Amino acid sequence: MQYVAICHTCQHKHRIEFDPKQGPGNAFSDWYVKHGPGHVTEFRYPRRRQRDGTHTPKYCWDGYLSNADVKIAYAASSSLLSSGLNSLAASSTLLAGYESNAVDNGASNKYLDYLLSGKFTAAGSNQQVGQIYTCCVAALDDTPNWPDVFDGTASAETVTSAGVFNGICKILSAITAESVASRVYYFALASVAQLYGGWVPDQFVLFVSHNIETSTNAWHSSGHDISSTPVYATST
Repeated sequence: MQYVAICHTCQHKHRIEFDPKQGPGNAFSDWYVKHGPGHVTEFRYPRRRQRDGTHTPKYCWDGYLSNADVKIAYAASSSLLSSGLNSLAASSTLLAGYESNAVDNGASNKYLDYLLSGKFTAAGSNQQVGQIYTCCVAALDDTPNWPDVFDGTASAETVTSAGVFNGICKILSAITAESVASRVYYFALASVAQLYGGWVPDQFVLFVSHNIETSTNAWHSSGHDISSTPVYATST
């Protein structure tokens, strides 16, 4: 049965199917989460008068706003890093790799999260068991100032030391590669915000390094990509 759910505390109204026996995620439970204990609420038939029998206003809700449902939405996916990874040389320490251009989330984007996924391709020879790291490195402030060798510009970089790496590089994905020629390795969707306590940095770069080839031999000359899907909230 459909009712008008009214919260006089928040001055919102919303038409819902009134069935408190339904589980989480239905309209009634969502309403109760938003307008729980401490809120003055009531439920009325849609055509019921907004005044009591004495013709005096009793919580008149004519001007109440419709209650908005906040939902997740996704912006178009795009490639953050591809051609710069071609023929990337192996680094036994995983300190040498490639930095992406900066993702600027502070100027106009202001997304709540970025979901990243990627793929990498081993060379046809000289492969070995090793690791592929995809890391996020955040700017230190909104100037932006960057830590160590990072500068927000796509280029090859070598982090100063393992200690510095551990302090500034948040590992988004760590793939264990096998000694198989030309194998393609993938990492599934991973959250940038999750690396920083639920908040996206003002600006950040990606840093990729690997040691899946012997010595300083390079992996494949193509077949690499990191894709980004921005996440934001919308109300309906």
